[in-house]
Amino acid sequence: MNSREGRGGAAVVLSIAGFQDGQLSLRFPFDWAIVQAMKSVPGNSWWSDADAWILTIRPGIVDLLLEALYDTGLFHAGDPLDLDAAAALFSQSESVPIPQVEATPIPQVEPASIPQDEAASTPQVGPASSPQVGPASIPQVEAASIPQVGPGSIPQVEAASIPEAASSRQVEVPSIRRASTSGHGSDGLLASFRYALEVRHYSPRTMAAYSQWVGRFLAFHGGAELTSLGEREINHFLTQLAVGDKVSSSTQNQALAAILFLFRTVLGRPIGELGDVVRAKKPLRLPVVLTREEVRLVLANMRGDKWLVAKLLYGSGLRLMECLGLRIQDLDFEAMQILIRNGKGAKDRVTMVPATLVSPLRDHIMRVKVTHDHDLAEGWGEVPLPGALGRKYPSASIEWQWQWIFPQERRWKNGETGKEGRYHMDEALMQRAVHEAVLKAGVHKRASCHTFRHSFATHLLESGYDIRTVQELLGHSDVKTTMIYTHVLNRGPSGVRSPADGL
Repeated sequence: MNSREGRGGAAVVLSIAGFQDGQLSLRFPFDWAIVQAMKSVPGNSWWSDADAWILTIRPGIVDLLLEALYDTGLFHAGDPLDLDAAAALFSQSESVPIPQVEATPIPQVEPASIPQDEAASTPQVGPASSPQVGPASIPQVEAASIPQVGPGSIPQVEAASIPEAASSRQVEVPSIRRASTSGHGSDGLLASFRYALEVRHYSPRTMAAYSQWVGRFLAFHGGAELTSLGEREINHFLTQLAVGDKVSSSTQNQALAAILFLFRTVLGRPIGELGDVVRAKKPLRLPVVLTREEVRLVLANMRGDKWLVAKLLYGSGLRLMECLGLRIQDLDFEAMQILIRNGKGAKDRVTMVPATLVSPLRDHIMRVKVTHDHDLAEGWGEVPLPGALGRKYPSASIEWQWQWIFPQERRWKNGETGKEGRYHMDEALMQRAVHEAVLKAGVHKRASCHTFRHSFATHLLESGYDIRTVQELLGHSDVKTTMIYTHVLNRGPSGVRSPADGL
């Protein structure tokens, strides 16, 4: 492969080495493009003690890494990679031996006898002259080719020597999840579990909740091998949750879903009937709803952007994170509608913009624009983009349409790179503001941010709107979920005259 110089004029040197079972370490001089490429690859982490990026080996991860590095423009492809030797590097966790190659020995060459300006003219080694390759025998290779890597070695790789991801053959990386069933003391199993959730596009909150439940399940049966765990052990854990911890039925069901995902998807082991599991009782709860007067009192005790968020929660029926995650392009004043992207259940939907909020929203967006222009003038102004859009559109993160409608007041700062940007308002700030407003208003109900959404649906039904329309505005998949708000209508106990009133 031909070498290419880095941004500063000198070649960028990137070191790759086996780190631990199922992991690689990568070291390179700081370059923001390479850092962004590393962050785009799942399963990476920065370990300051080793001064290196640690990458967990997963199926297809090599292709993702090479593609991300190639997209930086710092690397280019040359001669085809010896994929059989490369596969040996990424199969350390499976202990796959590297095949011996019968070859004519190559005379040893002293490093000092090869001038650097002749590195590009080093003859290529063909199949008839390849030395034997083993963990303790690594041939010396010049900058124009890919080094053979054995366990424990840290080869120096020129920037130009990273090939593009599209090769003539795929490198099959063994899955670490099958190799981790003999014990769960290491993080390999949980890493595979999180990866399985990630590739299936589970939400970050679901991934965090499921990982927590799997960790608790493994800790509950501490010391036992996964091969010995089955239906009986799952029953014991779920029963303990219901009887000992007295969790709700939804919490118990979430734990069960996480454990079943572990066994069926990650470990590839079917789970049969669970038998007599003690189930937590599922109560029928009615939502807390504020009257129109109580909503006015609560909103009267809020100020600034917190008031605007609360008014939007009530006026449009948004969930809290749906509201805080709104971007400039999601608000359409011409059509008087809001586009909620990737809502609960990964669904998009449309709801209305309250007419009374058009002017306050325009004024607020003007102030956000001033803040964004100030950030751009200081060299920042970036916001996180969903999925892989940041790689597809590198400059989109500073464009106006992608900015948050409710950005945080202070910029975040990356301690490693020094880069600064803004995220949306933290949900805890809004939750605290609503709680304080409810107390000041003297409303004696257990109201929260989500209570505004309940009140939105209830007041629409009271006004005579069709329940199907309310269902679509709320984004419910089943109308049965929306039916719970009919308890406030003139039916049932509220529609019956008490006999005491006739005395």
